[in-house]
Amino acid sequence: MLKRIVIVRHGETDLNNQGRLNSVTDTDLNAKGIKQVHALGEAFKNKKIDLIISSPLMRAKQTAMIISKYCFEKNEENELVIDNRLLELDFGSFEGMTQEEIKVSGRWDDFLDWRREYNPVIPEGAEDFRIAEKRATLFMEDIFSRPEQNIILVSHGHFSRILISKCILGSSAEFHRRLRLDNAHLCEILIEKKAPRLISFNSTNLLS
Repeated sequence: MLKRIVIVRHGETDLNNQGRLNSVTDTDLNAKGIKQVHALGEAFKNKKIDLIISSPLMRAKQTAMIISKYCFEKNEENELVIDNRLLELDFGSFEGMTQEEIKVSGRWDDFLDWRREYNPVIPEGAEDFRIAEKRATLFMEDIFSRPEQNIILVSHGHFSRILISKCILGSSAEFHRRLRLDNAHLCEILIEKKAPRLISFNSTNLLS
């Protein structure tokens, strides 16, 4: 029996709009982000959805709650599950900075060392990729074993790409640097006998 997983990145925030690195800072969706998520919600109309699981951060929860209004007749509290394992990758000392501010601070080389795909240097206070891989793997093992067949996961740009890189594509967390996932866009995964297939990426429409 097929299981369908849809991974959604939250809508835009003011920090996204300003080009600031935002991981653990708890921000709300801005007006554009709310509009983006309502537009994305149309993709879920008349689709069978059994469960929505969200990161605990407000921008993700707001995204999940808006989408739930398109999925369920009654927006009941038990239709949204919060899971800390869907939190964004922690950016450590780069949190809240723009790339221009990083250059001015004299840390541009450190930033590039962090962003490289091979042997990246993890900045002070940031989450190690191996730790992010582990929580993605443990989370997806739980998802594979859940009885629900149609699940939406609402998370963040970096962690969603790490999860897909490691758990779906069989690569490493560093591979996520090759992937792009925009605000209020989705990735669709079909799982049969615990074998996952990525059938769409960075889309605003469902294929299945």
